[in-house]
Amino acid sequence: EICEIKEITICQLERLALLGEALMIEEKDTGFDFSLYDESQCKDYIFQLTLIRFDMMSTVVEIIPLNKIISCFAASSLQTALATKVAEIYNFKLDVNHFLKMASGSTGVSLLFKGVGYGISRLFPFNFIWRASSAFASAYAVGLAAKAYIGAEGKINADNLKSIWESSLEEGKSVFRQFKNYIYRNKMSLAEDLKKWLSNKDTKEA
Repeated sequence: EICEIKEITICQLERLALLGEALMIEEKDTGFDFSLYDESQCKDYIFQLTLIRFDMMSTVVEIIPLNKIISCFAASSLQTALATKVAEIYNFKLDVNHFLKMASGSTGVSLLFKGVGYGISRLFPFNFIWRASSAFASAYAVGLAAKAYIGAEGKINADNLKSIWESSLEEGKSVFRQFKNYIYRNKMSLAEDLKKWLSNKDTKEA
């Protein structure tokens, strides 16, 4: 179900909450599996939507024909944007230093992981499956690491961040198994989402 939700914002959830309160709708009757009247739960819900959306787009980079240079650029841009988006969700005010820490960390992770991935994947007959799984897990780990970094207000040491990254990476591989069939069935529509995202990104930077 989470895959079918294209876009929803904190503001929209806040409006729904106000409407629910005005109509005296009980929490259990809102239709959500979290408390619509709890701001922190709403933010966590938006985080999950954002995380899966970026994870799936990162996976599509590996299963549609792109040359390696464009593929690396798209993956690193997605992961940098994911970290920045997580900061927006949790109202984390980025100064230059915070942003550079997250952006350089995300980009570095992506390029390193893709370099290793392309090397290892040549050993397997269905290497695109391994690359897709790795791309999903890598983006997933970046998202959780960014959330942890923001939760700690940037006060997190390298060892702890590495530990969070490694455990999140393993979790991401497991989560990918839940979404892989959906991703493969909908790869063309997800590819269109990726193209629109890249186009919007270029327009904003112009």
